[in-house]
Amino acid sequence: MREGRGCVPRKMGRGRLPVSRPLVALLSALALGIAACSGATEETADSSEAAGNAAAASAEPSQASADLAAAAPAADCPDPDVESDMEMFDISTAQFSDPAEIDATYLPMTPGTQHTYEGQALEDGEELARKVIFTVTDLTKVVGGVESVVIWEQDFNDDELVESELGFFAQDDEGTVWHTGEYYELWEEGEFVGSRFWGAGEPPCTLAGVQMWAEPEPGMSTYSQGFAPEPFYWADRATIDEIKGEHCVPVDCYNDVLVTEESDEADPDATQLKFYAPGIGNVAVGWRGDDPEQEELELVERTELDDAEMAEVRDEALAMEQRGSLYANQPPIQQREAASQ
Repeated sequence: MREGRGCVPRKMGRGRLPVSRPLVALLSALALGIAACSGATEETADSSEAAGNAAAASAEPSQASADLAAAAPAADCPDPDVESDMEMFDISTAQFSDPAEIDATYLPMTPGTQHTYEGQALEDGEELARKVIFTVTDLTKVVGGVESVVIWEQDFNDDELVESELGFFAQDDEGTVWHTGEYYELWEEGEFVGSRFWGAGEPPCTLAGVQMWAEPEPGMSTYSQGFAPEPFYWADRATIDEIKGEHCVPVDCYNDVLVTEESDEADPDATQLKFYAPGIGNVAVGWRGDDPEQEELELVERTELDDAEMAEVRDEALAMEQRGSLYANQPPIQQREAASQ
């Protein structure tokens, strides 16, 4: 498992970092240090009721969020150490009238939609079974001054949970989907072992990125999917590879499939391919180049969750929100008004 993999955005089953004891110590230290600065004094309870109470007691996002300008790069921020031909973005220049309504052709995010992916990857030269469950919640969170849809992603290696993640996405008025940040947790043998958060404007000098263009076309320049400086390092990038004819996965066969190629500065020779079907989103993951992990995933199930299942998803997301006290100074997750009626 290595840094920078994600539906969110590059990972899609590829973990961030090895779940090693040094990493656990680092993540725990970061969590404790930042929580202390924000006044947190207790470990998060597992009770989703407590999480819901905390969210309800907080101010509305419009009152609690910083202005969009807070997410713009500060004048004293160093230039990101990325290749010169990659487009970086300032989210404060975009317009967001209804950012939680994400209906992009290649990346729609409808609350209650759940995708399950299965496949395999290599770890230390040995093949392991990999599964990813990607769920669009009916929750939002203000990140970088922008109301963002909350997605919940769970990653399993040989049926063991290794990572749980909340990803944050928003669609601007042009139809481009932005990746505004993410909070992820590492798990080992059923135990929570560490977490990390980055979002537009926090930590300082962090930038949002583009997850999906409104009208993606081959030949577009390499673009950033977000940037966070050390120690919250994130420097994922992507390019449009092709729009191909038919691509089949266990769920169905799709036409006009968009293929993107994703990589990161720390591992530029290992690229991940993602296949997006119109009206569906990501349907497959592949690899190219010198990639020791060689992950391959396919969409094996696409479901719409019922009210009871969505309630369970909300409880899990809010419990993660409470465990993530390291970003307690961010506005809280909120349930979307339309979904609560």
